[in-house]
Amino acid sequence: MGFVNAGQLIVSKGELVTAEIHQMLDSYKKEYEANVGYAGPRFFLWLGNIIVAMAIVSLLFLIIYFIDNRILFDNRFLYMLVVFLLFSTLTLVSIRTNEKALLMVPFTLAALYLQAFFRTKVILPVYIVTLFPLLIFAPNGAVLFVMFVVAGLVATYFFQYMGKGWHQFIVALITFAVLTISYLGFYFLGLINAGPVFKVLMKLFGGSMLAVAGYPLIYLFEKFFNLLSSSRLRDLCDTSLPLLRTLEQKAPGTFQHSLQVMNLCDAAARSIGANTLLVRAGALYHDLGKMNNPQCFIENESLLNKPEDQKYHSKLTPVHSAQDIIRHVSDGVDIARRNRLPERIVEFILTHHGTTRTGYFWGKHLSEGGNPADEPAFLYSGEKPRTKEQIILMLCDSIEAASRTLQDYSPEATSAFVDKIIEGKRSEGQFDDADISIKDLRTISSTIKSFLAQVHHERISYPDKNNKNI
Repeated sequence: MGFVNAGQLIVSKGELVTAEIHQMLDSYKKEYEANVGYAGPRFFLWLGNIIVAMAIVSLLFLIIYFIDNRILFDNRFLYMLVVFLLFSTLTLVSIRTNEKALLMVPFTLAALYLQAFFRTKVILPVYIVTLFPLLIFAPNGAVLFVMFVVAGLVATYFFQYMGKGWHQFIVALITFAVLTISYLGFYFLGLINAGPVFKVLMKLFGGSMLAVAGYPLIYLFEKFFNLLSSSRLRDLCDTSLPLLRTLEQKAPGTFQHSLQVMNLCDAAARSIGANTLLVRAGALYHDLGKMNNPQCFIENESLLNKPEDQKYHSKLTPVHSAQDIIRHVSDGVDIARRNRLPERIVEFILTHHGTTRTGYFWGKHLSEGGNPADEPAFLYSGEKPRTKEQIILMLCDSIEAASRTLQDYSPEATSAFVDKIIEGKRSEGQFDDADISIKDLRTISSTIKSFLAQVHHERISYPDKNNKNI
């Protein structure tokens, strides 16, 4: 629109910018961007965009594959893609319409959305990939990329401790402070100038507040994708929920066992920095399947006060008894899925016995002259645990149940008992697929021993008030 000759002065410093000069400056800017940018056939432009987009998405796939490939096969990956597409779209729309609006896009919200459902080692690489469109396509992209990476990680850290109620506004102010310091640092270096500093800071402040305003959408995502956030885990741990009340009514001994396992798991998880809420929920629901046949399990059988010859296993063969016990895993999975429990809770049901044997009935089978080739009938058909939380539940479940048979609770006896169970699981290959270190196993072992010592501590014997000789 119009012509500008080489060497022509468009506007002088301090001169009033008229509508004509403004139009000329806008035209000059567009022409400049067209010349320094792409000016070839549009087909190649679209092809280049598609290739870059596919490269970024492929990178996302590869990151998840190497960190935890199980995510690729559940709803969490679909949710991750939605978060990636949402913020990529916001980035590209802002660049097309008003590049200065990028300062108000709440990129830190992407990190908070990821934090709700993923472990720390997943959040950082996925969040960085989510910001790649900003880095590649935006003016001053490298500077903005660094600013929002730092701000997102700081927000994620503080949100762990101040993620409820009005504390979220404190996180927003901390995020704004980080963005302000980062921007001013780059501004003083002359690497960015997005306009008057005050206006820039107002946009950054607005974007920080939008992160708080947009966070409640997490509950919609959670419901839509059937995911498991910290808030939902707290809800699942409420023992007044109908499903847990049903378990308590049908299998009261199992319910009490689950509560004890939950407390033991909590202590073990805290000792190694595992997800305590997740393992507590897993412990509460791991034996759901026992409600289908509660009298099959000794913790419920003892409440029926039946004579020995009338108890559930008295007239069954060891093979039949083992099959009835093993069935509680598949029954638990069916109950959990019918009640729409998250898959991560279902995984605890599948893995809490792994592929171990029903030891008591296997030993009984052999002592009665049974064929050793029948061993597959005594093996659980679950899956080996793969996470720290699943390992913790497997160990605590076995130790809590077996500890009821102990006669001697001295530190030496308790230590040998715990070590024997952990070594037994290891020798059976139950830790082969697990993401856990020897150091963590030692810490868990020490914590469980301490917990058992506290539960079974000695008490003084009170005198009989009816004894007149006292």
